[in-house]
Amino acid sequence: MRGVTEPTLYGIGCSHIMVAGLPPLGCGQGQSQFSTCLDPRYSDSQTYNQKLVGLLPKIQATLPGSKLVYADLFTPFVDMIINPTKYGFLVTTRGCCGTGTYETGPLCSPVSSVCSNPAQYLFWDSLHPTQAAAGYISQYLHTNSLSQF
Repeated sequence: MRGVTEPTLYGIGCSHIMVAGLPPLGCGQGQSQFSTCLDPRYSDSQTYNQKLVGLLPKIQATLPGSKLVYADLFTPFVDMIINPTKYGFLVTTRGCCGTGTYETGPLCSPVSSVCSNPAQYLFWDSLHPTQAAAGYISQYLHTNSLSQF
């Protein structure tokens, strides 16, 4: 609509904002083999994240009194892929839901089969982390990003 300005987070009073980077895209079972997802050819997420980190201070400078903090999702996710047993994961090559290789989001429904111990799986479906993996990522962000506020 012409003449209507959409409110921004900063505009409605949010001055301390955590901005999430990208996880290692290309590492889900449906996207590639885990052994290749860390190959430099799959560095689009890293390139994006580096540009985001460089852009945040510039944006913060235009918003008086603001504090923008980068939330690194890439590092903890890669560590869980490389060192799964450190986190208690026994299965990293398929998800817990359905076949674990193709289903994602709505295809993992109440009628889908589910593994008996999701906490041992890095992925819930072929793309998304399990609750256990999300918990480790949350702990990482609490220690490394939230502490910057």
